[in-house]
Amino acid sequence: MSKKTVLKKLKVHALRGATQALEVEFHKPLTLIYGENGTGKSTICDALDLLGNQRVGSVEGRGLGTTHGYWASVGKTKGDISVELETKSNTWQATVYGRNVNIKPQNAVPSVSVLRRSQILDLIQAKPADRFAVIKPFIDIAEIEKSEAELRSLIKSMEEGERQASIRIDENKASIENYWQRLGNRSQGNVIEWAKKEAQIDFNDVDSENTLLKELVQTLSTLKVDQRNYQQANQKLISAHSELEEKQQAVDEIIQAALPGTQDVLGILQAASHHFNSHPTVEKCPLCESSEFAYDLPNRVAEKISQLNTLNQAIANKKTADNNLSTHKGNTELEGNKLTQSITNLTQKTEACLVFQSLQKNEVKDTISTLQQQLALNIGSIETQSLNESIDKLLNDINQRCEQIAKYKGEINGLKSALQQYDSNIENQQASSALLPVLKKALQIHESERKQFVDDILGQIANEVGRLYELLHPGEGLNKIALMLDPVKRASLEIGADFYSLTNAPPAAYFSDSHLDTLGLCVFIAIATLNDLENTILILDDVLGSIDEPHVDRLVETLYDETQRFMHCIITTHYRPWREKFRMGQLRNGQCQLIELGKWSHHNGVTIGAKGTPPVDELRNLIEANPQSLQLICASAGVLLEQVCDFLTEKYECLMPRKKYGHTLGDLLPAINGKLRAALRTEIKQDDGSYLNHSLKDKIEELQNIASTRNIFGCHYNELANHLPTQDAQRFGQLVLEVAESIICPDEGLPSSDKSGSYWSTKSETRRLHPLRKPS
Repeated sequence: MSKKTVLKKLKVHALRGATQALEVEFHKPLTLIYGENGTGKSTICDALDLLGNQRVGSVEGRGLGTTHGYWASVGKTKGDISVELETKSNTWQATVYGRNVNIKPQNAVPSVSVLRRSQILDLIQAKPADRFAVIKPFIDIAEIEKSEAELRSLIKSMEEGERQASIRIDENKASIENYWQRLGNRSQGNVIEWAKKEAQIDFNDVDSENTLLKELVQTLSTLKVDQRNYQQANQKLISAHSELEEKQQAVDEIIQAALPGTQDVLGILQAASHHFNSHPTVEKCPLCESSEFAYDLPNRVAEKISQLNTLNQAIANKKTADNNLSTHKGNTELEGNKLTQSITNLTQKTEACLVFQSLQKNEVKDTISTLQQQLALNIGSIETQSLNESIDKLLNDINQRCEQIAKYKGEINGLKSALQQYDSNIENQQASSALLPVLKKALQIHESERKQFVDDILGQIANEVGRLYELLHPGEGLNKIALMLDPVKRASLEIGADFYSLTNAPPAAYFSDSHLDTLGLCVFIAIATLNDLENTILILDDVLGSIDEPHVDRLVETLYDETQRFMHCIITTHYRPWREKFRMGQLRNGQCQLIELGKWSHHNGVTIGAKGTPPVDELRNLIEANPQSLQLICASAGVLLEQVCDFLTEKYECLMPRKKYGHTLGDLLPAINGKLRAALRTEIKQDDGSYLNHSLKDKIEELQNIASTRNIFGCHYNELANHLPTQDAQRFGQLVLEVAESIICPDEGLPSSDKSGSYWSTKSETRRLHPLRKPS
């Protein structure tokens, strides 16, 4: 019972040989495309390859480099290419843009497995690495290999990290030893232990010392400024005293040279002048109240005062000097207070700093002592130059100590950093040393599991290959096939086979071309079964190259059986015997559709030629035609009868004369003797599973009696044909049709199997032919 076909129609335009629109309809699950070389078989395969795999395999491996430029038909562009596949449930279309193939819709696109003649050579005769590349797409371990590669990369990275850590550890240790030398620790001992101890040093004391020293520097600087300011203010005070004394002496000298009491008189006159400024009219003397001399008294007073200007100026100068002295006394007192406070602050700071061991050095301590002695004097007695020398010396000592502190802290911090790096690298090295064996073990397990996984798949493929190979070469003992990964080279596939006493021998060294071809075909079919079979289109493109005649029938029968598991199978061939065996009903054709391609031309492109109608159907059509052609009926019936007789005489080993150019109907019919004719019968399986018996004896004997009708009507020009009744030609055709229909199953062909032990039968026993052996 044939299953329903899934594919319905393929449309191809502007791809390779499809210079004109090509449309292929599918009616059965197995499609045999027959055509001579150059008729366009590969174009149909390329169309499905483009849709399923986004490639055009027929132009690959020909030294063309990038093949996209050769996809389009001559005179067309890649943008013109269109492939459309219609099934019972969906329709997909493939178009080409640049180097990209666009598939719409993108969901549930059928998987397409294409085997070409060149791939058989790749599978069997290529280098192991190239052979693995062919099989790799069918073994989905991409994620496993990615994980394995990442693990391998991690191990390599960690090994390099461990090596780098070791180098850095040596560098860190050398750096620590340098600190050890610079810090004056040259005694014997463990340098790392010393470094760890030094790294625990608390900087609080040196930081406190450094802070106080900086404050002391500020105090000393302030003291120098205050001492300078005080000295300057005191010097100005002394100058003010001298100036006042000079001004007073000038006043005294003027008064002494003038009348006694001149100074007092000047005071009276100045008072009177002040009075007259507000009382310009004078009637009497404001002092004695006498009016005798009142006339013009203000003018006379002013005149008298003018006469005393020299004295007046001297008095003003003395007053200015007096004010200046008062100002400088205040400034000197203020600066003296500042200096006193600075001395107090310095005394406190020096006392605080002297507690630090670093400042107990004699020169520092002596300088501080000298400074303290100098500052203990009255501020007016301090000798500035000596004080400044003491301050400068102490500042220099303090700066040197601050530099020592900064350098020491820098060395210790550098030591701490080197020790931290040393500890970190030691920790990383130890972690790597602990983790690396685990990772290597994990990688080993990973590789083992991956290899086992692939080996299991390869074993599955090998078992399937052996099964298929035994079907094609039964009893030859060459079915023990092994597919093995090279244990050293991960992507290297070895093929081995038992050849007599040799085990796992390379087939290419011992098998014939025919055996290698069938082996490659078996490997490919076995690999293709790893796909989702119900969604896989299997394409065998002209793979029957060197398969010899004895194996062809078995190969065809095997392909019929095995390809039924796929969504669809397309087989292309230019092997004419296959086409003829199919047409003549010698092969099962119930599930197989034959498509014959016509001659290709650029004008017409790929064309569908004759439909390859089986002879039984052809004869039936001629008999049912109206009007009938007696010549065609007899010619078709004669060829079909020769085929049936050839089959019967071969199965029953009938005796016939040996002829150079084959046997004629005159040789074949008599060879089926009376005993065999009497025993010949067929059983035809009915829809309910029962069988209907048909005896062939009467029909064969009648056919022998009217066999000449075939020659008269169907083979030669014969005047007698114009006088014989048409019923004779019709009867000859009808008898042949009945005999052929009773023996040939339209789905499974001729009954060629003797496995029952009692009769010949088709594979599903739709026809049974009795007897199994010719009666003696």
